[in-house]
Amino acid sequence: MKDLREYYRELYGDNDITNYRYGQLEDIIAKAKKERPAALKKADKGGSGWYISEKMVGIMLYVDKFSRDLYEFEKRIDYLAELGVTYVHFMPLLKSREGNNDGGYAVADYLSIEEKLGDMKQFERVMGLLKKKGIRTCIDFVLNHTAKEHEWARRCREGDPDYRDMYYMFDDRSIPDQYEKTLTQIFPEVAPGNFTYYDDIKKYVMTRFYEFQWDLNYKNPQVFNKVVEVLLTLANKGVDIFRLDAIPYMWKELGTTSMNLPQVHTLLKMMKMIADDVCPSVIFLGEAIVEPKEIVRYFGTRSDKECNVMYNASMMVLLWNSLATKDVRLMERSLSIDYGVPDDGVWINYARCHDDIGWGFEEDILRELGMDPLKHKQFMIEFMEGRYPGSVSTGELYEFNPVTLDARNSGTLASMCGLEQALGKSISIKLRWPLSASCCCTR
Repeated sequence: MKDLREYYRELYGDNDITNYRYGQLEDIIAKAKKERPAALKKADKGGSGWYISEKMVGIMLYVDKFSRDLYEFEKRIDYLAELGVTYVHFMPLLKSREGNNDGGYAVADYLSIEEKLGDMKQFERVMGLLKKKGIRTCIDFVLNHTAKEHEWARRCREGDPDYRDMYYMFDDRSIPDQYEKTLTQIFPEVAPGNFTYYDDIKKYVMTRFYEFQWDLNYKNPQVFNKVVEVLLTLANKGVDIFRLDAIPYMWKELGTTSMNLPQVHTLLKMMKMIADDVCPSVIFLGEAIVEPKEIVRYFGTRSDKECNVMYNASMMVLLWNSLATKDVRLMERSLSIDYGVPDDGVWINYARCHDDIGWGFEEDILRELGMDPLKHKQFMIEFMEGRYPGSVSTGELYEFNPVTLDARNSGTLASMCGLEQALGKSISIKLRWPLSASCCCTR
């Protein structure tokens, strides 16, 4: 097994700049170790195996929807404990940019809380109170990009030499056009293309998600150091679980799709090594909505760990397929495949989340079952939008491409499984009932 220095040199070379940045990283790690609170160090002695327990029950919530703010949330901790909840996943609550912020995933300050929800001091208090009830805390940690208003982006704009090349910036379209030949478009309808030109700095900036989200350049070791510093700071405030957002996109290379590249796994291995050293009770939850054979790679191995827990996006898609087709054969065949999940790798199984659904299936299995992969995808898109005859769903299209007819679907569990449609029919029947009753009474 390689040590941290070997992995660092593997990514950044063996030169004076790498040695300087590695020295900085060692200082960041040493400082975090020294500042780790005694109560958290005590918890660290138990290690991170707690997540494997079959008694783990999580709840995912938006603070303002659940309790208005963190002060009101404090009053509801006993209620969560009574429900048997053992970890709370707070949907994005770190300070994001004003205006459109991609649901909070355009972070403007990793170490501040959205003002409408409270402040970091209150969040630390809440995490401490949750721990006393045996409840862990999970937050979203956006690794691929920051808001263009983030301090790192601001200092990069201003030409600060220590922040130079922390983002992908180019003087003309020549290199961006080369990237565009192989990069996919994440939001082709609402945010087409992968680069944005900014007249004030005369640069093209890589913006794979939205214009206001600048992709971090992990080829610069300063980026890795800064991200690790933030992660350790938040861990020392009491965060137990980091949901690592959009990890497949972290490393970019010309001539590739810049997804699931080997360097991403090296970055994650290094982060996990550092976390295990400084805060060994902390775990990583990886968000990688890719095909099953790629998802499992983000667990790493027992000796070279990356993420402890991964979202089982494939299970979610297969559940909806079974509902739409009234046929479980695709689920049975797909779930029987052994992708090599390590013994300490855990799936989070779910039916719906805040994201849209892309209909990715094992195409070979579809063909073996006599289905055409493209036609079956169209069936799922139409069924979940409610356009297919007999559909129970009232979902919506997302990112529809009129040329290829490709799309994803959005909607709540209630909308897509037929509850919303059933409720509508129930209301309709109730509205007609008084008239029918009147007729019965007059006979």
